[in-house]
Amino acid sequence: MPIIEPLGEIIAASTCEITGQCRREGPPFVFGSIVASGRSLHRCVGVVYNVETTSIDPNRRSIALDKTEEEIERFYPQLKALLRIQFQALLIGSLENGAFRYGLPAAPPALHAQAAPCSEDELDAISNQPDFIRLLFDSGKSSAEELILSCCRHLLDALQWRDELVVRTGKALSDLYRDDYETLRRLINRLESWRTQ
Repeated sequence: MPIIEPLGEIIAASTCEITGQCRREGPPFVFGSIVASGRSLHRCVGVVYNVETTSIDPNRRSIALDKTEEEIERFYPQLKALLRIQFQALLIGSLENGAFRYGLPAAPPALHAQAAPCSEDELDAISNQPDFIRLLFDSGKSSAEELILSCCRHLLDALQWRDELVVRTGKALSDLYRDDYETLRRLINRLESWRTQ
């Protein structure tokens, strides 16, 4: 299995979610992406539900500079050093010896553990148990529907929209929204529109 370079470091952890800080030199995690953190034999898996850029000093708020992005880069090159990108992810399970176990992990990853995107093999293992979507649905986050869609799209894109995965995902969504046909139809239509792009 290829080693994937970590993109962040865990700075707060609980049994339900993790908060991490992205590395300065790398790209940030994106909404709906699936990340893993922890030791190689037991890694916690989460879905990113929030990404934010903040000041490194919590007492100093950003203000508008009234300049274009190019002007800001030219006149304020030090600005990037004063900002940090943080992400928050809902924990959906764990990877143990390459097998995905759906459900909240027994313990969160350690503080300062590295967080990395899941590899294709790990995503394949996760896709075999799409019931983890229920944890996103029950999370109480105001954007749960968008999070579910984004996570499904991330998973389907990474695994090239394989037919059996598309069917499994559709069935998981159908089980979740069986009493809400309009929402289910809207979700399926949006996923189908992404497949043709």
